[in-house]
Amino acid sequence: MLDESLIDAPEALARADTDGLLRGTAEAGAHVRTSMRLAAESGLSALRPDGRPRAVFVAGPGPATACAADLLGALGNDALPVTRLRPTGALAAPGALRWALPGWAGSLDLLLVTTTDGTEPGLTALIEQAYRRGCTVVTLCPQGAPAAELTGETHGLAVPLVPLPPTADGAVPGSPDSGPVPHPAPVEPRTVRAAPGLLWPLLTPLLVLADRLGLLDAGESALGALADRLD
Repeated sequence: MLDESLIDAPEALARADTDGLLRGTAEAGAHVRTSMRLAAESGLSALRPDGRPRAVFVAGPGPATACAADLLGALGNDALPVTRLRPTGALAAPGALRWALPGWAGSLDLLLVTTTDGTEPGLTALIEQAYRRGCTVVTLCPQGAPAAELTGETHGLAVPLVPLPPTADGAVPGSPDSGPVPHPAPVEPRTVRAAPGLLWPLLTPLLVLADRLGLLDAGESALGALADRLD
């Protein structure tokens, strides 16, 4: 139960809501609108796909990626397989994780990469593997991150992730310090916490893509109504 007296006491509210759940809830509608704008600016909203892919693979660290993959599959009503690629390696060290496509993946398939960081060597290796296999690649990550740059270089589509606020411990998603590094570098093991409100910035562009693929009705009016409802 929320103590309404905390609303006007920012310091007390921060101590009571260490995970920023209230802020994440309050910003959900705004995150959907901003994600819609970024998707349109990246060209995602204007896609005219030539049919549906045979299969969709979703890869990325953190529970939000798994949730987004499950929701995308459910909302698509099993119109095509949506599979989350499970990483190998130490889960507490995203830089050490590795992903791989199944042996049968090829030019008929779509790879979605989602990450709030974009410097993970395992994800850049996966994007390179998808390019060699002829898969279509869509990456959702911070603008200018190595994963985004590589996606553009390999003729994929990079959609910028909505900039997220710091977590309770002061870390800003995208880097252990202030932002993504310009080039891949050895990554020290570190623990990454999901930022408040992360789900909607990840899920909204995936809904836009699903709409373009004809899997569900998630056009501008539908997403606008969703944002209004979240408000």
